[in-house]
Amino acid sequence: MENEKISVVVPVYNCEKYIGDCIESIRSQTYKNIEIILVDDGSKDASGVICDNFATQDDRIRVIHIKNDGVSHARNTGIENSTGGWITFVDSDDYIEPDMCENAYNKACENHTDIVMWNIVKHKEEQKFNFAPVGSDDILYDKQDFINIQKMILTGETPTGDIPISIRGPYCKLIRRDVALKCRFPETLSFSEDWCFMLQLLDHAESLFYVNKQFYHYIVRKNSLCNHFDYKYYVKIYKFINWINIYMETTHGQDMTIKKYVETMNMNYLFRMIDYYFFLVDSVSMKQRRMYVSEYESLSECGFSDEILSECKDKKAVLKYTLYSKKLFWLMSVWRFYQVTKTAAVIRLRNIKNK
Repeated sequence: MENEKISVVVPVYNCEKYIGDCIESIRSQTYKNIEIILVDDGSKDASGVICDNFATQDDRIRVIHIKNDGVSHARNTGIENSTGGWITFVDSDDYIEPDMCENAYNKACENHTDIVMWNIVKHKEEQKFNFAPVGSDDILYDKQDFINIQKMILTGETPTGDIPISIRGPYCKLIRRDVALKCRFPETLSFSEDWCFMLQLLDHAESLFYVNKQFYHYIVRKNSLCNHFDYKYYVKIYKFINWINIYMETTHGQDMTIKKYVETMNMNYLFRMIDYYFFLVDSVSMKQRRMYVSEYESLSECGFSDEILSECKDKKAVLKYTLYSKKLFWLMSVWRFYQVTKTAAVIRLRNIKNK
């Protein structure tokens, strides 16, 4: 196991402004036995050319040019073409600390684990958010602990409070290649496909070691759903929800604990649809709002019980759902008007204070 090669997979698409910094952070790793697999997913800008130029400077870099088919296909292509004993993922507009691979690999060797995970530093609009470490120690999770990790992925809740949010994404992890090869990023999904990959990893891995440090810099760009209305948002969500329900039922059968987590997820995403279409977006008629959410309900056959609803701690979300289910749309409109007016008033007061 000593000094095994690490394959660093980078899906690349239209990121000419950032890809150079990303590649340089990988080339600068203190752990030298790496291969850098840049999968150019049919970029329309100069990203592919930049990748090719870097490949002429460093023989550890391989560039794979494919037609545009989405980030899941690009990541799967990277896994399939990897030659290392371990795989890690870096997004093309992010960057990593110089000792990330070395620290992760050493922990893998010391603890004989299938996955090593660490935390992130989140950058958003020139602000930096350090995700709080979970306690003060590193943590070894075995197969019995994975049920709590699955709950975190599916519901966002942690029974013990010691599972970092970075567990959901493919980044921030060093994965044994033989384990990664048993898993796939679902290429039919364009929402939370990384969660699906992580759930598969948990089914095939025997242990996971968490390094209580921040080695990965995650950059948030200005393209959130709140800023750009996507009327087909519900289609992306229902495809994801249906994939999860089918996969978890197929692999975990009638495990009642898992079933409860999945139902909680179903409830949370219906709440999310209601909040998105009725309270967040502008320039949409009430008829359209009702149509989008009702179509989501009809497409997604993934329900939840009254027991799950009664256990929900987000009482505001429950109230919105109650108004929706009772078709009290006029009250939802009043609520939204109040919400928008209140937000506008807060912004005006803030601007006055800043003058």
